[in-house]
Amino acid sequence: MLLSGMAMGVNWILLFEAYKHTTISIATLSYYFAPVIVMLVCPILFREKITKKQLLCFVMSTAGLVLIIGFDGGSGGSNHLLGILLGLGAAVFYASVILCNKFIKNVEGIHRTFLQFLAAIVILIPYVLITGDLKIGELDSKGWICLLTVGLVHTGITYCMYFTAMKELKGQEVAILSYLDPLVAVLVSVLLLSEPMTLMQGIGGLLILGFTLWNEK
Repeated sequence: MLLSGMAMGVNWILLFEAYKHTTISIATLSYYFAPVIVMLVCPILFREKITKKQLLCFVMSTAGLVLIIGFDGGSGGSNHLLGILLGLGAAVFYASVILCNKFIKNVEGIHRTFLQFLAAIVILIPYVLITGDLKIGELDSKGWICLLTVGLVHTGITYCMYFTAMKELKGQEVAILSYLDPLVAVLVSVLLLSEPMTLMQGIGGLLILGFTLWNEK
């Protein structure tokens, strides 16, 4: 569990570093290569068979992800290659979190979350101190509310549910379901932030949602 938590911490660091060097779209697309890694490694580690249906759902969900993210959005630096490599590095560590948790048995989700977060903190604190990005004292009340919401709800509760679900799902199912993450992000941006959705993003969302649901039947 400690190894998984440390991998989670490194995953977060590499992902946010990737955002600094390339566009958000390219960094995110590189990061969501993680399900590919999980899908390919699970048959080796856990002897899980990949059915033709799962493979089709995986390929079509990946196509939907590409359509949603695209390659022209976001803003970032000019060093795209470094950003892509950092995003792929984050994907490797994200995949390792999923795979490590498949080996953990008889541990409740809340205990998994707590112990892995502690391990992630061990990795994150030196990084924050070295980069000098710790500016909590400058936050206003709105900033604190947002920070606590992200920490308690979007990270704490969500990861607790995530690690609990891992005990009951196959690695391939976890991989395909992870594609709901960028889909939800697009829906939130459209419905709550009133940001436009292109036709390609709409088609991509339908591909992800449709093939993810079909895979679960």
